Amino acid sequence: MRARSDASPTTDGYSIVHPADVPADQFDTCETAVRKLTEPLGATELRVNQVVVEPGEVTTPHFHEGQEEVFVSMDGGQLSLAGEVHDVPAGGVARVAPETVRSLVNHSDETHVRLAVGAPPVGRRRLRVVRRRGVLGIVLRYTCETVTTSKAPPRWSRG
Repeated sequence: MRARSDASPTTDGYSIVHPADVPADQFDTCETAVRKLTEPLGATELRVNQVVVEPGEVTTPHFHEGQEEVFVSMDGGQLSLAGEVHDVPAGGVARVAPETVRSLVNHSDETHVRLAVGAPPVGRRRLRVVRRRGVLGIVLRYTCETVTTSKAPPRWSRG
């Protein structure tokens, strides 16, 4: 079994990335740290982010039109789903439907790390504020257009 520790996608059909090797950024709507792993992994059919939620932080409540998300809690923590806070144990996995308002919260004294995986991958993003089922949030609307070429099967475009 071969392992790659560099952040370059391979033509072997796989890639391995150590998130600490990817520079941390911030979300557009809050100051929470995020490492965007999609490009370093060479992923084309989904988005992958490592999100670092510091004590007391809460990400902006939002939902994704057209994108389902899965959160893997590396060390425990909380998710706010449809306005209700849920504890997620270390190693716990939460699936969130596109229309569900969600935010990552940290009501502890320790930093929490989540792996966020969304599919289909996003295209152009448009933001707007809405109230859904009594919960105020931001809509992250994605346009998903199929692209067909003679060299690759149809896939979601990044817009």
